[in-house]
Amino acid sequence: MKIKNLTIELMVDDISKSVRFYKDVLGFIPVVQVPEDNPFFVIIKNNSAQIMLYQREKFAEEIPKFERLKVGGSIVIYLEVEGIKKILQEIKGHVKIIQQMRETDYGTSEFSFEDLNGYVWMLSQRTN
Repeated sequence: MKIKNLTIELMVDDISKSVRFYKDVLGFIPVVQVPEDNPFFVIIKNNSAQIMLYQREKFAEEIPKFERLKVGGSIVIYLEVEGIKKILQEIKGHVKIIQQMRETDYGTSEFSFEDLNGYVWMLSQRTN
């Protein structure tokens, strides 16, 4: 198998609220909306990072088990960033910090937060 790309697709209950959060707090911009007016599916992008957001009701039509699953989950969305201290200051009033900034044994500064949908994000910056 040759993998060409990996994109995360997140189930959300409120697509417009989610798009606003990811845009205003994390700097993602919508690049695709289906349909254009009142979308149930949106692709957001920030530089080379891309995420698909899918409204629960429509997603469950394709994958029925999603109808009963909790939004959020046991995954961590890991982003390598620049200017991590500034980012922390900018977003800390908008998210729930669940792991304070720390220096790791593997040469990074990291912190984690939970977004409005219950997904865990870890931001990391190389220190060496």
